[in-house]
Amino acid sequence: MRRNLTTDQAALDEILRAQLQVITRGQARACGMTERMLHSRLRPGGPWQKLLPGVYLAVSGAVLTEHREMAALLHTGPRSVLTGPAACRRWSISAPDNGTIDVLVPAETRCQSAAFVRVRRTQRMPHEFGVDGEIRFAPPQRAVADTVRNMTSSRDARALVVQVIQQQRCSIQMLAAELEEGPAKGSAPLRAALTEARDGIRSVTEGDLRSLLKRARIPAPVFNARLYRDGNTSIAVVDAWWEEVGVAAEEIGRAHV
Repeated sequence: MRRNLTTDQAALDEILRAQLQVITRGQARACGMTERMLHSRLRPGGPWQKLLPGVYLAVSGAVLTEHREMAALLHTGPRSVLTGPAACRRWSISAPDNGTIDVLVPAETRCQSAAFVRVRRTQRMPHEFGVDGEIRFAPPQRAVADTVRNMTSSRDARALVVQVIQQQRCSIQMLAAELEEGPAKGSAPLRAALTEARDGIRSVTEGDLRSLLKRARIPAPVFNARLYRDGNTSIAVVDAWWEEVGVAAEEIGRAHV
């Protein structure tokens, strides 16, 4: 009996190490824990805490982002992957985050959104995705597109698209393919941001300038134009260049995001 108890504890410890101290009720029971033992550990002031229905954190104290991400994946099943801001974060992409963790699941999956987890059923599960230990996350173009589809600010969408292109996390072509393959709902900000990117916009402030020029009905310049002397000696790269009148514009104090 003593040997079985030790084996159960070893299995429990292995699961907790692999899953960042997050565990499901089913896993705990499979390791030999009884309902009474679970109740004791989850009592107020106890060593464990509940994160989601049937998903627990086996340490007290602060709940970290990585705990919530692991819990979200355990809640949604073995075929699920993080998307949206959570997946962006895994690719070192800075995206607005309201605390909700978006998870892609196959359309036929029966799990439901709960607490901080938003289930996003799809017929287009990523064939390839990033992996960090037990954490699975969508590729950058899917993560960015899913983030933008939930945005209401065109400027925020522009900032995110500019960032991933500047950092070479994904190309305009990859984002365009994701745009066309994905749902039409919520796609307008991404479509607008990609149109700007194709026009040479490489910063949020350049996008603001483009919008201002369109409202003022001023002919569009070439953005981020490289100027040459004698046709072959590069002398400058300017934010905007009107070839017809030989006028250049440069924004003061701009910052690429």
